[in-house]
Amino acid sequence: HVTGVQTCALPISVHPSLLFHGTTIDNAEQILNTNTLKPGDGYYNEGAVSMTRDLGVAVNAASWQDPAGVVFVLDPSVIARRNRIEPFDWEGGTPEYEERTFEPIRKINRAIKQIIVIMQDGVRLGDLREEYPSVMWDYRTVVKKQDKISIYSTYRQFTKGRVKKRHQISYTPQLDRKSTRL
Repeated sequence: HVTGVQTCALPISVHPSLLFHGTTIDNAEQILNTNTLKPGDGYYNEGAVSMTRDLGVAVNAASWQDPAGVVFVLDPSVIARRNRIEPFDWEGGTPEYEERTFEPIRKINRAIKQIIVIMQDGVRLGDLREEYPSVMWDYRTVVKKQDKISIYSTYRQFTKGRVKKRHQISYTPQLDRKSTRL
């Protein structure tokens, strides 16, 4: 039986002090133009803004978008000043380190630390700059090719290069009902 807070190793892409939001480049352009991240109406969103602490989950959501996907790297402390953020697990048991809020996140520019654009193969950078100027010309934007994106190298940017194979943080583990093992 496990009680209290345990220190457990988490995947390298999980960052305890950042939130990530993966979306299409069309949505990203609208988010930047309105300075608001609105709750979605999709199957997984259920009227909420869905975010994750796992960069890999956000990159996966954004990497298949055509012509490009976008991952917003967000400061949760800025968001929490105006919005109530709550943990959420939409896959039921799989640790995605999800967070959500049911209100629109206004003045989102204050919370954005970086914008990662993941381009599909065959898409020209010049075309994206023409069609999506708010995203592509933002000083926080970093462009990655879909086949070249590495969670490890992208994550290193947020830890100033001090990355070990596993990242240690404290959290309360979920136990399987059939066993007492983590």
